[in-house]
Amino acid sequence: MPWDCGTLSVDGVALATSVSYPIGHWEYDPWDDNAVWVVDDDTVADLSAKAPVLADGARSITAAVHNSVGEVSSDTWQFTLAAPPYATKTVPRPGTMDVWAPVACDVGDNSAATVAATMTVDGDLVPASYTPGTKTFAWTPAAPHADMTTHTVVVEMTDAGGLSATESWQFKVQTRADAVWSAVVPADGATVTTSTPSVSVHVVDQLPVSTAIAVLDGVTKPSALEYPIGHWESDMADSWYVVDDPRVADIRASVGALTDGIHTAAVTETNAVGFADTTSWSFRVAAPPAVSGLAPAPGSDTAVVSPTIRATVKDNSTDPVGVVLTVDGAPVSGT
Repeated sequence: MPWDCGTLSVDGVALATSVSYPIGHWEYDPWDDNAVWVVDDDTVADLSAKAPVLADGARSITAAVHNSVGEVSSDTWQFTLAAPPYATKTVPRPGTMDVWAPVACDVGDNSAATVAATMTVDGDLVPASYTPGTKTFAWTPAAPHADMTTHTVVVEMTDAGGLSATESWQFKVQTRADAVWSAVVPADGATVTTSTPSVSVHVVDQLPVSTAIAVLDGVTKPSALEYPIGHWESDMADSWYVVDDPRVADIRASVGALTDGIHTAAVTETNAVGFADTTSWSFRVAAPPAVSGLAPAPGSDTAVVSPTIRATVKDNSTDPVGVVLTVDGAPVSGT
């Protein structure tokens, strides 16, 4: 006979019980435009219920079912519950911006008794206190956490029944961007022989890089922020670049023509939460004068026996340029 309903009980207390029939198949219902479960054998049923929070110790479960003619069947079994205490809502989380951030968690158990707990930070026992009303176990540092440092918290708990558990987590105090800079161009300390060098740097942050500012010799320069890790997508009308990792960026500065000498570049990136980090480096420009506008033109023929010989000399500095003009190896005077 098919089972009509059933009830699960824990320690004699009936629970809200659902009955399902596992032997069946799915069919499509065109009226509802949906799939429906069709029971093939209603003599086989599964009972399920959500139990309340149970205390540790021996527990008894009873399953009772009855069919359409009132016949009842039941079964009872026992088990022992031994649930250890637990910790939730651990703080601080990684990336905390508060150097005075308290270290805390909520300590819970399946009994009303107070849970005994100890807390260590980086292996040192700290005087954490327990608040029964909120079940919060917390410690406020007597000195600020050092910026850009990572700490490990371990909370050991024992409930009234002697069951123990351990919860651990790490947090990093961070009030600025934790960026890794590399591939500076020109290289730090390098000498370049062009007055218009490329100036760029590669950066990797723990968070997406949002903005960048480039400064050369104390003057802000136009800059471009590029994300090298990405891919192109397109449709019938257009194509576009999709950034796959915004934490990785290249920053390129437009510095224009530079004079000879040492120049210092500084680049600041700001990440998605507003943290900023700066790198700086120096390089030397040693660009030789450039000669152009040669006359007569190289390789040309001329019928003028006394042609005007001319060249334009340009340098990247305002200092006078020493020029010597020779014809067939012999110096000639010029202006």
